[in-house]
Amino acid sequence: MIRYLAAASLILLSIVSFAQNQSPRSGAAAGGKLSAGAAMLFNNVKSSATPAEKNRIFQDINLKLSPDRKSFLSDEYPVDAFVYPTDMNKDGREELFVVMGSVALYGNTGQGFVLYIRNNAGQYQQQPDIGGAGLATILTAKNLGYPDILIGGPGFEFPVYRWNGRKYAWHKKMKDGAMNNNNSTDIETYSKAYTGTR
Repeated sequence: MIRYLAAASLILLSIVSFAQNQSPRSGAAAGGKLSAGAAMLFNNVKSSATPAEKNRIFQDINLKLSPDRKSFLSDEYPVDAFVYPTDMNKDGREELFVVMGSVALYGNTGQGFVLYIRNNAGQYQQQPDIGGAGLATILTAKNLGYPDILIGGPGFEFPVYRWNGRKYAWHKKMKDGAMNNNNSTDIETYSKAYTGTR
């Protein structure tokens, strides 16, 4: 009887071990591999984000690969997408702008973006009040270490968002004439200044 129980226990352990090894993993991230979409989105991007974080961000922005797997689609419309890493408050923890271009989705502006900042747990969190259609521009004015962000586009007045210690929130409007090259930087240039030092 004891031999029978011991043999049964070994068989059960083998089955459990096999099942755990065969269980589906959460996307490609569990093995530390990038999904095809995340690999294309982060191609040639100097970022400290882990493969799992890159996969989650790709899923979060709801892009799909085109049938030929050479471009992105959103709601069946072609979309250009680029990731711009930054460290806006110089704390050594990277923020990510994901900029997407599509006239069909973003109208006359032609561009939208999503901003991810690491939360207190160290996880990338999408900023809820900032993003969508518009051109993100980094201003020299700062609050609590983070620069103000202006959302540009057609028109003569643009919203400015300010970091309040927890998130970016609406701060004020800025007239077109108040902006100049000395107090603003586009996201691509701002990101290059960061990635060039890494």
